[in-house]
Amino acid sequence: MSVSLSAHEVSYPEVSRPSNLAQLAGWVGIAFVALHVPLALGMKAYPQLATLHALITLVVGLRWAVSKGCLRQVACVGAYITGSEVLWRMNEASIFWEYGKYATGLVLIVALVRNRLIKMPLLPVLYFALLIPGIVPTVMQDYLNLDRIRDYLSFNLSGPFALLVSAWFFSHLKVTWSEFEHILISFLAPIIGLASITLFGILTADSISWGSHSMFITSGGYGPNQVSAILGLGALVALLFLLKSRENFLIKLLMFLAMISLAAQSALTFSRGGLYGAGGGAIAAIACLSRDRQARLRILFFGGLTLVVAIFVVLPRLNDLTGGALTARFENTSTTGRTEIAESDLKFWDENPIVGVGVGMSFYRDFGWKSAHTEFTRMLAEHGSFGFVAILLLLIAGLRQLTLPQRPRRRAVVAAMLVWSVLFMAAMAMRLVAPSFTFGLAFIGLTSDHPPVMLSPAAYRQYLAYLASLTRFRQEKLKEKLSPTV
Repeated sequence: MSVSLSAHEVSYPEVSRPSNLAQLAGWVGIAFVALHVPLALGMKAYPQLATLHALITLVVGLRWAVSKGCLRQVACVGAYITGSEVLWRMNEASIFWEYGKYATGLVLIVALVRNRLIKMPLLPVLYFALLIPGIVPTVMQDYLNLDRIRDYLSFNLSGPFALLVSAWFFSHLKVTWSEFEHILISFLAPIIGLASITLFGILTADSISWGSHSMFITSGGYGPNQVSAILGLGALVALLFLLKSRENFLIKLLMFLAMISLAAQSALTFSRGGLYGAGGGAIAAIACLSRDRQARLRILFFGGLTLVVAIFVVLPRLNDLTGGALTARFENTSTTGRTEIAESDLKFWDENPIVGVGVGMSFYRDFGWKSAHTEFTRMLAEHGSFGFVAILLLLIAGLRQLTLPQRPRRRAVVAAMLVWSVLFMAAMAMRLVAPSFTFGLAFIGLTSDHPPVMLSPAAYRQYLAYLASLTRFRQEKLKEKLSPTV
């Protein structure tokens, strides 16, 4: 018996995702983000809550990681930890300093092993392997103090390790744009919580003396550099959501307000790196999306609206609030000591060209004990020529992701994440898991959404006839197999 109709001969018209389901999912995401405002303020009042939150996040991540086929949920947990790290540190959670990096690495590795995804991307592996020889000079110089060696290795190599694991994980993950929006929301929720703390601190301060340096009082009482960077990342994430989301107008409006608010609070920390990183990532994303005809109109609308609101509303208000200090701060081109530290790193490399001075040893400088602020010069100082090759491999790995045949939307995401990560590493080394995770995120596979199919009555009858004939054919074959042979 032959079947004249094949499944590929039936054509089904594409329809959009049911709007009520899309809106429901969007509002659930908004509610999830909003819940982090009281949660973060509770952490500020009760540090034990921050500790509990950090531990529960890890447990939930491991729960998803040990469940086969839950890579998308694990990716969301990784993004959530990335957005939460500064929130935990700020609220004095009782966790070790590099908890964010190790928690992210652990969850991702467990998920990869559980799903038997052992193959690693070559360039990130070589990048990390070239940093291993730098351990030898450290051990030789300080072999009697094992605790200090452990601290040096953890502080300086946990970031590269998290980058390798993130690239490994995302090289195996393919998601639709709707699923990728879940990852963006996972980034954004704890960052909104962080922003609520900084805003609360500004509103309740008795007085604020606006100066010419980074300000702790407008950064929630924590390090302005890290706070500013994460707030800037939140603004960039909100922009990516706006540029490609299909949510309704009200949800887009809320996301737009979140983007403006996060950018404004990043500026008020008076740490310039946050806005520079967000701006660099945004320019890279817009440049890639501008090649997409369907995206150009959205870029023009949101880009124009953002510029109008920023120039005529936000900046004048912030400048009045700070008495003009904000403009003076961003017009200041001083690198606040980073140039001197970078020059010291290059001097170390010149004196130790092969393997460098050793992991963590660049801390001991001629003009005082200072940690590196630029990851690239740190790698040259502490890893020598091995570090130089590692930098080249890292940059090549990122450029390869940009040059792959792909749609403009994926190239925009890749460009935004890579640029933000590189700018963070250039200003703040790898003090957070954020540059590692965002660099690894550039390896993700993004595919078009596949909405459910709605058949016309004629196509539905045709498909049922095909299934019926196929069922009869299988039944006859089964009878022939079971009937006794004579």
